[in-house]
Amino acid sequence: MRLTPGTPSRNRKVAVAGVALSDCGRVDEATPYALHAQAARRALADSGLDRSVIDGFASAGLGTLAPVEVAEYLGLRPTWVDSTSVGGATWEVMAAHAADAIAAGHANAVLLVYGSTARADIKAKRRTANLSFGARGPLQFEVPYGHTLIAKYAMAARRHQHQYGTTLEQLAQIAVQARANAATNPDAMYRDPITVDEVLSGPMIADPFTKLHCCIRSDGGCAVLLVAEDHVPDLAKRPVWVLGSGTAVSHTTMAEWDDFTVSPAAVSGRLAFQRAGVRPAEIDLAEIYDAFTYMTLVTLEDLGFCAKGEGGPFVEKGRLLRDGELPVNTDGGGLAACHPGMRGLFLLVEAVRQLRGEAGPGRQVHKPDGTLPQLAVASGTGGWFCLGNRGPRTGIAARPTAAVAPSAGTRAPRVRCLACPTTRTTAPPGPLRTPHPASPRPLGRRPTPTPAPSARSCAACGSGTASCRPSPRSGRRPSRCRCSGSGCGRPPRPAFPSRTPCPWRRPTRPATPPCGS
Repeated sequence: MRLTPGTPSRNRKVAVAGVALSDCGRVDEATPYALHAQAARRALADSGLDRSVIDGFASAGLGTLAPVEVAEYLGLRPTWVDSTSVGGATWEVMAAHAADAIAAGHANAVLLVYGSTARADIKAKRRTANLSFGARGPLQFEVPYGHTLIAKYAMAARRHQHQYGTTLEQLAQIAVQARANAATNPDAMYRDPITVDEVLSGPMIADPFTKLHCCIRSDGGCAVLLVAEDHVPDLAKRPVWVLGSGTAVSHTTMAEWDDFTVSPAAVSGRLAFQRAGVRPAEIDLAEIYDAFTYMTLVTLEDLGFCAKGEGGPFVEKGRLLRDGELPVNTDGGGLAACHPGMRGLFLLVEAVRQLRGEAGPGRQVHKPDGTLPQLAVASGTGGWFCLGNRGPRTGIAARPTAAVAPSAGTRAPRVRCLACPTTRTTAPPGPLRTPHPASPRPLGRRPTPTPAPSARSCAACGSGTASCRPSPRSGRRPSRCRCSGSGCGRPPRPAFPSRTPCPWRRPTRPATPPCGS
């Protein structure tokens, strides 16, 4: 069946016709454009349709004019395009836009495609890792304090711990169950099982997140083809219908976040469920953006799968496993399967495969009665946005989910600079880290033994202070006392020379004008 582009048909139903992944994991020889093309060809083959039916195209994250450059590379000339870019939730937002366009008759078949070689580029030194979103606009008021994106999420997680008693072991359970789901996924980058102890004892990235609390970095791409109901008779496989979607935006700066334990998913989820006409209790599986373990936990709460503050107990006892009470991230998610940079489109691919019953032996989700799942929700998170989509097997619901930003109500540990009396907020690894006084429990990392006092220890502070301890880098103790104590046998620290400013000290305005007036 062939439709004329722009057929004025209103309120048409929208279905997912084809989904596919490109090569994923470690892809050192391909370019991002090649991954886009590979995923697009596979998705089109999965649908059984000819490329001539595509009159809409959506892409972001590559080139200066993403939908134009990528469409040209693929040999497409679409009459409807979308280049919305809101981080990882981009693809849930684009899917909602495409569904609205198809329903309104502005397009008949829209291809969403993504590809990235983020891991390979860093390994080949073609780029560096991103520490923040820059220092322009409202972000300029937070950047001087040194918060990285990971640190902000970590601060939000710490607030949830303080307010609701969530434990690090409960957060670690999310990573453990994600790795267990990835074990049967041949496309997953990491498939070996891990334990809670291994998660907690890993290298500290941003307290309370150790390495395994954070998503992996991989290469990969994927594509999703959405079509009007008129094309359904021509499909090679049964359709997955889009039932509803919702979008919510929360904040850019932490100071504008009303509650650090509530994400915009609380709004976008409610809208999507209302528009789809379903309840959270009816959902058979959930694909949730999981850049960090806390992101999964707070999204589950805000989508209504458990009450606020009960996410910790909810994720215990294997509830998120493929055969658990609520299978979550059945491919292993961004914590184990793949995360090339903007993972939202991968959520839709996995949800569709599960609803079709195509996940494969040992990985397919079944309902308690042995039948295939009927309803799935996909929730994408990007930066400080919260967006998501959700829907059933013959309908996938799209709900934009909220991005978790750090809690302004919690403070990062403050440590004394080894070179001057100033302090800084970002705690380096090693024995200098100290728990926040408001924290109800330890920081959740391997305890650092305190060196026994020696003849050279400071009588005022002992060997446990940040100033008189050995340097975490060189292992040597300072030659001069830096804690203003007495009895340590070292001469007092001289005044810090003004001509060699401390790199951690913020510049101050002189007390008098340079002219001396």
